[in-house]
Amino acid sequence: MSQPGPAAAPLRVGLVGANWGLTHLAAWRAVPGVDVVAVCTGHRDSAARVAAEHRVGTAYWDAADLIADPRLDVVDVTIRPALRTEMAPAAIRAGKHLMVPLPFATDDRAARALDELARRHGVVAVVENLHRHEPALRQLRDLVTAGELGRVSMIRGHVRSDLLLNPPDPWPYEWILDPVNHASALRNFGAHLLHAVVDLAGPVAAVAATLRRDTREVRLVGGRRVGCGVVDGAALLLRTVAGADVALDVSWCAPAAEGFAVEVVGDRGRARVTAERLGPQHARLERAGPSDAAMTPAVIEQRYRTIPGVPGVEPDPLRPQLFPMVAMCQRFATAVRGDGDGAAPTFAEAAHVSAVVESAYDADARRTWVDVPR
Repeated sequence: MSQPGPAAAPLRVGLVGANWGLTHLAAWRAVPGVDVVAVCTGHRDSAARVAAEHRVGTAYWDAADLIADPRLDVVDVTIRPALRTEMAPAAIRAGKHLMVPLPFATDDRAARALDELARRHGVVAVVENLHRHEPALRQLRDLVTAGELGRVSMIRGHVRSDLLLNPPDPWPYEWILDPVNHASALRNFGAHLLHAVVDLAGPVAAVAATLRRDTREVRLVGGRRVGCGVVDGAALLLRTVAGADVALDVSWCAPAAEGFAVEVVGDRGRARVTAERLGPQHARLERAGPSDAAMTPAVIEQRYRTIPGVPGVEPDPLRPQLFPMVAMCQRFATAVRGDGDGAAPTFAEAAHVSAVVESAYDADARRTWVDVPR
């Protein structure tokens, strides 16, 4: 009988940021063979506190020091865009595999440059997008790719949020209101939705758009007011390379906000995923055949509710974002180890979405259709 080989060395992760980053921390820890060994915040005291509270061995308060740590295989940067513009290329040049949120670059040219840099250094580089790993959306994608809906002619979708309506004070996401951080309803929520659409329908050829800034001032709970200098709503029409028409709308200031939805219409059927909030949280799948009078709920198959290599983790209604986050981290870890190419969305995919977003800004300014550079 052959003896088992030595266990693979743990994949060592360094985490930059401890707001949304703590959700990443929980996800990484659920993946077998992954250790989060370092955390970085902007101040020595907060870094030490976070490391102690969450049992992380090393605290940094300068991201350059974390990136230079020779133990690390992966750097996961979760802080706002204006602070991570130098960190991402520095991590790649240091040979670290990289995960970053959206928007992952200041514009589409910077996005392409990051993708090219990651390719040149041979690192796995992805953006955080939970949609690609959410069970209902994965099942919807397989329905489309298997041809069960027939030829897809139309996709409709929205993300409607009340994010700017009476947020708390203090508010950890106040930074999204400042244009210096390259945020907006389209660059953030809209980019997440676009990743789902591109995964379903393929690349986008052209875009027309109307962008809005209806909220000039955000009133926080307690009465403090903060100026808003970014786009808080957008309506987009897209033409995909494959020929489908797409209509999307995104808002940060929608009363009675419905959350997330994406619907695919084909000549043999129709299917729709709806969810609460962006996440997408508590997602539901509905279907209709060519002769059905109404949509009916579809059961999410068990194969979409499990994560290969991560036993015991299933969707949890109390922590709905955790399952797709763990699935994303697991696929990333598998790709880093060279056991598969399932890390997604890649920087190449994210660069295309960034090009769609920036083309939408151009289309709004020019009031015409704009071809998306490829």
